[in-house]
Amino acid sequence: DSTVPDTATPDTASPDTSADSTVGDTIPAQPGDALFDWKEIDTGVDGGFLTVPLDWSDPGGSTTTLYLVRHRAVDPARRIGTLLVNPGGPGFGGTDLAVGADGTYGPDLLARFDIIGWDPRGTGLSEPRVDCIDDYDHYFAVDSSPDTEAERTALIDLGEEFGAACQRKNADLLPFLSTADSARDMDAIRKALHEPTISYFGFSYGSELGATW
Repeated sequence: DSTVPDTATPDTASPDTSADSTVGDTIPAQPGDALFDWKEIDTGVDGGFLTVPLDWSDPGGSTTTLYLVRHRAVDPARRIGTLLVNPGGPGFGGTDLAVGADGTYGPDLLARFDIIGWDPRGTGLSEPRVDCIDDYDHYFAVDSSPDTEAERTALIDLGEEFGAACQRKNADLLPFLSTADSARDMDAIRKALHEPTISYFGFSYGSELGATW
């Protein structure tokens, strides 16, 4: 088992972006359901939040809230457990892999696993999230496929400008968006679900994230 401390706590202040019915109203509750306060957002699909330490070396300090979506096993009587999924990237949310599970996974997986995707820290509906600039027009106005040295220099300069602006605006958050931090979040999700072991499916960079975990 991991040495990550069991410090995940429910997020009582997260916005309710879904329907009012809880998963407990429709099927028997699973261990860990109360911690996420799942809300049904579509037939067989729930959304919920989990709060974890922003800095895993300081579990009693500031927190970040992860947004998760669960596609419930179609055949609960034959349910094996949870399949945690990540689309790679990094830099964008992963809940779409659970929202669109019916079009992504085969019938055996859909029948026998709760499929959970989450927006990794700093992305999607997880809070706080990275927000680098207010006006993107300035950055899209440059030629993205330079043909001359001057155009190439302009593109490089603009990229450096963007990076510096993003660093300034998110200085308190960026140090805690590493692969290692996300791997610890994954184990916090497992522990919050009360799953001794959990299955994982990672695409692209998601494979490195899984290997790190």
